[in-house]
Amino acid sequence: MPRPNKNKEWPGKLGRLHKAVRDAERVYIAGHVNPDGDAIGASLALAMGAAMIGKQPVVLLDGVPERFAFIPGQEYVRGVGADEMAELAPGLMIAVDTAYIGRLPRLVRPFFDKCSPTAVIDHHMNNPRFGDINLVDQESSSASEIMYELLSRYGLISADIATALIAGIIFDTGGFKHSCCGPETLRKAADLLERGAVLPDIYAKTLETRSAGEARILSKALDAMVMTDGGRVAYSVLSEADMAERGALYADLDGIPEYMLSIRGAEVSFLLSERPNYTYKLSLRSKAVDVCAVAAGFGGGGHILAAGAVIGGAKEPPAERVLEAVRAAIGGGNAVGG
Repeated sequence: MPRPNKNKEWPGKLGRLHKAVRDAERVYIAGHVNPDGDAIGASLALAMGAAMIGKQPVVLLDGVPERFAFIPGQEYVRGVGADEMAELAPGLMIAVDTAYIGRLPRLVRPFFDKCSPTAVIDHHMNNPRFGDINLVDQESSSASEIMYELLSRYGLISADIATALIAGIIFDTGGFKHSCCGPETLRKAADLLERGAVLPDIYAKTLETRSAGEARILSKALDAMVMTDGGRVAYSVLSEADMAERGALYADLDGIPEYMLSIRGAEVSFLLSERPNYTYKLSLRSKAVDVCAVAAGFGGGGHILAAGAVIGGAKEPPAERVLEAVRAAIGGGNAVGG
């Protein structure tokens, strides 16, 4: 029961992608770097759907965090190291939950350019439509919700696929609480439950299970947190040394910006985490301010209330630059529905 057609082109795009998968000799599916629950759930759901029509898909991910190990379809996952990528011959390539080509794993990007045709399934508002076929809908809660429209249209939702899709939707909606979750999202979730997904189990594994490293790095981030502008802005900076000291992985940082935003009075939160080669990952969250515009100023993007960027050439944490941009967004009245 897909949502009503967004425009006249949407059914044709769904049909083109289905035909491309059906006709392809090789089907590759890639999620963004440091894949989250939505990228993993949507990618594995598509792989299982392709397998149902006789294909042998390859999912290119740079690792699956332990918290998502329960999602079915991981037999299709292949690493993205030099040796693995060198063995692949071009075919159909589908980028999932990837706002722009630079968000694909480093060695997947040049391979994407060699493939034909290419497709993009994404929900980020700044996606430039970099595929030959583009299923991009910023009104969807997640890539998994768009994947539901594709797979349900062609009768390709098993109990395992339902589990993968609802895990992705739960992750990107924060358990159906974010503003991106509307009536259509809930209708699709209900359909996935009817098809075999078990909500309490998936919800607990996706959102309520924490690693020891995640707990330790959250403690460090909160110890280092700065509240400024009358408590309207909360931010923290984590170094690679902090990560090593607390035994944390990049995937363990996912919930920190949301936690800081939950502090009473906070309107915007951001986390800067150090990465190799003088690079910092910026993650922004907001209750009303358009942080996608802030992220865009650093070459990133995302959603109005949740966005991010990768800031290169930063020998020191660029916290003041980010704070200045956040203040400009707040002061400029750049608020949702304002």
